[in-house]
Amino acid sequence: MIAFMKDLANYIDTLDIPMPLQIELLNTEETVALVSAPGGQTLRKYFDGATDKRLQYDFCIKTKDTVRALKTLETIANALVSLDVLNTEAEAYEFLNITVSNEAFFTEATEDGYYYYQLTIHADLTILKNE
Repeated sequence: MIAFMKDLANYIDTLDIPMPLQIELLNTEETVALVSAPGGQTLRKYFDGATDKRLQYDFCIKTKDTVRALKTLETIANALVSLDVLNTEAEAYEFLNITVSNEAFFTEATEDGYYYYQLTIHADLTILKNE
């Protein structure tokens, strides 16, 4: 859900992480990306057409500094664990909560010296019916 991703990216930007945050794509340089992932599920449907969903997202990092990558993902995870309210201007959803599904983990290294790390979260949202 793009509205949620934009709102979450805006929140993460307030944490002053040391790399730029992108939505969906890693840059050619050192970057953090918020990426939608498979595995979402419907938790409940309401008579008014709204739906509670649990959606999965990954924070992916491309960097040459592994310590900075792990510290950045730790900062993000710690902030999300205590997140109770997410400011939004969208009227497409209501934020319920976020669960950090795992600790940051290494995914790959490339020949050009970049390392990739990932952190997976689940976001519980009420998706409101579009009129």
